[in-house]
Amino acid sequence: MTILESFARVPLMLYISLLVMPGALYGYFHFSKPLKTIVAAAANPADQLRDKKVNIKRVSMLSIFLGMCIGLGIAMLISFGWIIDDYKNSRGLFAKVLPAAAFPPAASYDFPPAMAAAPSGADVKK
Repeated sequence: MTILESFARVPLMLYISLLVMPGALYGYFHFSKPLKTIVAAAANPADQLRDKKVNIKRVSMLSIFLGMCIGLGIAMLISFGWIIDDYKNSRGLFAKVLPAAAFPPAASYDFPPAMAAAPSGADVKK
């Protein structure tokens, strides 16, 4: 098996996850950091609660990027599970390539004769 053939046997979702995950993590951390800080000694809690506004665009982008990170992480875990299963069962990417002489001979269709319908009178109950 060549290197390109072995790359083709790895699940495509692993490659997609590895490419998109850094951008999803960057977006999540970018939208999750606070835009401004408040000095606690000079802040009046009543004023802060009155002026509290929710930025819907920021919160929705944060939840989209969080969902992307979770989904891509699950996709990577599933892909790694498939690769580990291939390794344990020696198939797919880790299949053992046998030479043609190692294959078993073709099965013959000669079957043994069928058993008699009823055995001789010794086993028959009376």
